[in-house]
Amino acid sequence: MGRLEQAIASYDKAVEIKPDKDEAWNNRGIALGKLGRLEQAIVSYDKVLAIKPDNNEAWLNRASALIKLGRWKEGIASNTKAFEINPSYQKEILSQLINSLLKRTGLNKIYRIYTHFLKLIGFKR
Repeated sequence: MGRLEQAIASYDKAVEIKPDKDEAWNNRGIALGKLGRLEQAIVSYDKVLAIKPDNNEAWLNRASALIKLGRWKEGIASNTKAFEINPSYQKEILSQLINSLLKRTGLNKIYRIYTHFLKLIGFKR
């Protein structure tokens, strides 16, 4: 068993003992994401958000997993929620989104998604 699998097993024990431990759920999601188990990671982030809806890190992690799965609209919605909670994350959110898009698609799609995101957050020229 590798280190990430051991970590996941530890987080599983932690949430079994204390199911409302949002940090354990978030860290479980991060470890699952590193293993490419993105759907399971999203379930963990959703658990965090059920416990603590204003957990900005969980919203960002959820967005990253969704975008990696190509679920752009859901990913952008999660990024938007993170931005609403903490506007100072705008640079990180945009960077995450653009980097993910560059890996998966062409510049035209990036431009369309980027302009849609700006509209979602209420950016005006």
